[in-house]
Amino acid sequence: MAQRRKIGVIGAGNIGGELARLCASKELGDVVMLDIPAKESFAKGKALDLEQNSSVIGYDASITGTGSWADLAGADVVIVTAGIPRKPGGQSRDDLVAVNLPIIRDVADNAKKHCPDAFVVVISNPLDAMVYEFQRRAGWNPNMVAGMAGVLDSARFQLFVARAAGVSIKDVRAMVLGGHGDDMVPILSQTTINGVPATQFIAKDALDAIVKRTRGGGGEIVNLMGTSAYYAPASSAVAMAEAYLSDQKRLLAAACWLTGQYGYKDIYMGVPCVIGGKGVEKIIELSLNDDEKAMLAKSAASVQGIVDVVNKSALGRPSSRGGAVSTEARRRVALVDHARYLARTPACSSTTLRRSGERSRASRRITFSSAYLRRSIVSKASSSLRSCGAWHARSTRSRSVHAGTSAARNLVSASSGESSPVEAAARA
Repeated sequence: MAQRRKIGVIGAGNIGGELARLCASKELGDVVMLDIPAKESFAKGKALDLEQNSSVIGYDASITGTGSWADLAGADVVIVTAGIPRKPGGQSRDDLVAVNLPIIRDVADNAKKHCPDAFVVVISNPLDAMVYEFQRRAGWNPNMVAGMAGVLDSARFQLFVARAAGVSIKDVRAMVLGGHGDDMVPILSQTTINGVPATQFIAKDALDAIVKRTRGGGGEIVNLMGTSAYYAPASSAVAMAEAYLSDQKRLLAAACWLTGQYGYKDIYMGVPCVIGGKGVEKIIELSLNDDEKAMLAKSAASVQGIVDVVNKSALGRPSSRGGAVSTEARRRVALVDHARYLARTPACSSTTLRRSGERSRASRRITFSSAYLRRSIVSKASSSLRSCGAWHARSTRSRSVHAGTSAARNLVSASSGESSPVEAAARA
């Protein structure tokens, strides 16, 4: 007997709603939007609004909102947006690692329990490290876990090329590889406009400016809107989900598990891949010039640096690669671990979390000083801790005493309007 597909969306905020709308309008399957218990009514209200929209647009798909992972049981696809969003003022994706790491671990634990056979698309930032930790924590088949970054980065690059060349965006073919950060690698040598090299349309200095703008494309939107993008990221994630559900064998750029391709192994990084009914079915190795190889090496080093911190936190010992993890990095991870402990303690309150953050005021400017990491953690410790508490406390405390959630909701609503505290607007 034929069954309808089920798509789980973690987070019912801006990107969660757009993900649900796109999946339903394409009739890819029934959609379940999950948010923390304190936001369950919000998730249900958004789902109802989207279902009523189906009567106008004319698509047949069920959309429901929930605060329980049990409702995602048996999902065919899970799209993870869980985490804390980027904020204006120069905050990088990498700055979010200490805050979003415990959140992605909680998501991985629940996904493993309730939907172990799903194809998982991770959007949370820092993307390459978060998809790595999800797979490590859940023990998923690496081919069934991918990070959404390359589709979005390539789309931005294609748009900028089309505008500069004065041609239709439909005719631009381009791909961006590497980590989803400031060191991403637009492959200029293979950027074409309907088969014609882009260099015949655009001068080198203009192309260099396009590359720079592409690398800062997410931050540009954050600074303009006060929160991260959600239309293009949602469309990018849905393209990956649709390729899997419909066995389309699409060639897309995505963060995939590398086993020696491009000279790298045991990390997730953006590469061209074929996505079909078996997940990531094949990784394509492009012929890169020397400059592109050097840029990819720099990007891989940045990714590895963050992964080393993730591994150290998971294993409780110094990293085995890339040099020693700094004392500052250890203190920062310990701070988050302490927040997790507080959030899971029944007597935990927003006051307790706030005081913990105040005692750690000196940690606000701590930097990861390993050879690979050069950006400081600029998120305020107290708000970060309360936000982490909101996510982790949801399974152990009722809505009425969910103080950490209240603090997180106030933080997010003040900075990004409708964005859910579960949702990583940090994805862009």
